[in-house]
Amino acid sequence: MIGVLSRDSEAQAVHEFFQLFKMPWEFYVPQNTYDLILVTRDEMSEGLRAFVLVIYHSHAIRFDDQIGVVTESRRRGDWVEWQGAALPVYGDVASFRPVGQPLISRRGMSETVGTYVAGPERSIVRIGYDLFHEVQFLLSQGQPAENARFPTLDTHISLLRVIMVSLGVPFVEVPPAPAGYDFMACLTHDVDFVGIRDHKCDHTM
Repeated sequence: MIGVLSRDSEAQAVHEFFQLFKMPWEFYVPQNTYDLILVTRDEMSEGLRAFVLVIYHSHAIRFDDQIGVVTESRRRGDWVEWQGAALPVYGDVASFRPVGQPLISRRGMSETVGTYVAGPERSIVRIGYDLFHEVQFLLSQGQPAENARFPTLDTHISLLRVIMVSLGVPFVEVPPAPAGYDFMACLTHDVDFVGIRDHKCDHTM
């Protein structure tokens, strides 16, 4: 189960994201224990009960001091890459001083945008952009035409999936296509009722 600790203003984007990444999740409940907590808030409470924390934020936050992450630079809009996949980010992007195991970097550069950090109680992933801001932008405004060929939202989902797999987070996902197939088709029917008119038959002999 994923717990989501997000800003109140991001609630709709959170729902939309998990409509696409079909797996069990809920907004964070303090007394619950989670396999992973996804954090986008500036502040987080002490004693989060999770095996993995994934923190998305484009600004320095207080928790960074505890894990040794230092923000070196920030810019508006950039391209990042991981495992050979390029990803446009339309909001702010922060680069970190090297710490832990690099995960995401600026495209064509060595600047770290995402990193694995081994915490004393759990594994932590720190990513320097705002996930749900990106989701909201993509769903409400859309990408510029020159980026139309990039499946950006799917790549955000793929990144989180790879993080979970690499850190051994168990999850059940409902795939968009049956196992062994590249796609599926769904045929639906819309039935519209315009109105019903009474007809009288005039029978003559």
